[in-house]
Amino acid sequence: MAIERKIEKLDFEKVWLMFQKTKEMLAKSSLETDKKLRKLETLFTSYKFMKIYIIILAIIFSTTSIFSQNTNRKPLVAYYHNNFWHILDTEGKQIFKPIKFESLIGYSEGFFAIRKAIGKDTVLGYMNLQGQFATIPNVQWISLFKNNIAIYATWQPGLEEVKYFGYIRNDGTILTQPVFLEATEFNDGLAFVMNQKSRGYIDTTGKFVKEFKVGFGEIFSNNLAVVQDTSSHFGYLDKNFNIKLPIIYDYAHNFHNGYARVVKGASYGYIDTNGKEFIPTVFEMASDFNNGRAFISNSREMDNTKWAIITAGGKILSDYIYSEITDYSEGTAAVSIDSTWFYIDQNGDKIFENEYDFCSSYIDGIAYARVKTQGSDFRHGFIDFSGEFLLNIPKEAEVVVDLRTNKLMYKKNAKVKSTENK
Repeated sequence: MAIERKIEKLDFEKVWLMFQKTKEMLAKSSLETDKKLRKLETLFTSYKFMKIYIIILAIIFSTTSIFSQNTNRKPLVAYYHNNFWHILDTEGKQIFKPIKFESLIGYSEGFFAIRKAIGKDTVLGYMNLQGQFATIPNVQWISLFKNNIAIYATWQPGLEEVKYFGYIRNDGTILTQPVFLEATEFNDGLAFVMNQKSRGYIDTTGKFVKEFKVGFGEIFSNNLAVVQDTSSHFGYLDKNFNIKLPIIYDYAHNFHNGYARVVKGASYGYIDTNGKEFIPTVFEMASDFNNGRAFISNSREMDNTKWAIITAGGKILSDYIYSEITDYSEGTAAVSIDSTWFYIDQNGDKIFENEYDFCSSYIDGIAYARVKTQGSDFRHGFIDFSGEFLLNIPKEAEVVVDLRTNKLMYKKNAKVKSTENK
């Protein structure tokens, strides 16, 4: 059989041909996938170069039914305990049995991005809601799926700072090879990429629709994209790739709900999609607008930063009193004063009296919260709009990730393989 050839000097194309013949052989049998994999493993483990085995095993995984699945269940939270990850849905039910993998990058659009051990190697890949796993051979970094497309990256050993990016679709199809030195996620069907030969925007087929000679671009949002010239000034491009808003800012953020944060000098302000500076650039820091509200700060000093609420009309509704903030969501925001967290409405009033050691933004009527009980003991989980716990997370959990935002909610001070979330 083809798989019994010597593999000391095989290149990847030859390995692929070996795999195709092996797959044809296995497809003729009545073995189930896991049995097929064990059979393939037996055939390969006698060879010296186990990396080849890992590559072919990865391709086998990528040809399973992982990319055809039912995504009706909505993952809510992942927590790590006793070497297993537990994935709960919005009803608090386990999506599948506790599962072992090395670390969690996050969840989006029906897929968990994870780092998983296969044999003596650790690989990156995607797991669906049935627990099936697929990987892209020889990648060192992957993103979450957004608009059905994810980014992956490779680099040479010892040269991690020089990454080469490519794209993969959620049906398992490699959209582009890892040939770009810069690559944004896709939004509105476009992504900005750059390598030593070309730069500009590509479409979802991987073809350039607009090439630039110089400069950089960001994702499109509200039909506008941030662009940067060679002098490190920023402006905005429209979908016809014309400069819509002049390149005059020292920094510019993506539009969000019709507004964008911009910087002149070292101060923040806000513009609308017509370029009108409806809130002047006078603040030290600023957050995005949500629900008609944002937070602004009068200090950049980490130990002295205080935030206030501002309306889209430019009215400041509170003093600079909040030590930490979250974006407004569903008419509320989680904020803290002197390490005590609570929820406020759009006027800055508490929505209930409960206070927490930490709490996050509401999404679909529930939010993560943690509160001390007695001594060093605590309770954490998800609360409703009255502040009462609906779902408890075991206090023994070593890591907790909210899968709706992919943010780390809790990490115990222990030697644990943590998530890769920022």
